[in-house]
Amino acid sequence: MRKIIFLFGIFLPIFGFCGGIDPYIPLQTRQIDANKMMQDSERMSQIMQSNNIEREKSRIYKEGDGDPEVMLELAKKSKMARLIVPYFQEQAYQQQVYELNMLKLKQEMEKAKEKDAQKQNNE
Repeated sequence: MRKIIFLFGIFLPIFGFCGGIDPYIPLQTRQIDANKMMQDSERMSQIMQSNNIEREKSRIYKEGDGDPEVMLELAKKSKMARLIVPYFQEQAYQQQVYELNMLKLKQEMEKAKEKDAQKQNNE
């Protein structure tokens, strides 16, 4: 029995059955894809930046109580001003356009009421 184990121990390394990793069999690993890593990190950076911008907008909304002019002033003082000021400028512009349209609508309604009143007086 000892002779068989001894012979088996001598001949196995010769035939490549040494029990370790066979260098002739390729490993089943993937190569690191640097381009995909860069794209993923860029995507993650964009997500984080947009989350920070949204957080800052939310903070300004809360502090400004919905007043576009106050929010614009707060945005100008923010450390992310270059990213969020255009958004609040657009908000202030939309508010001004809305108020202007409301004034025009009120004037038109008053003119229509005056015309109706004149028609009733003429009858």
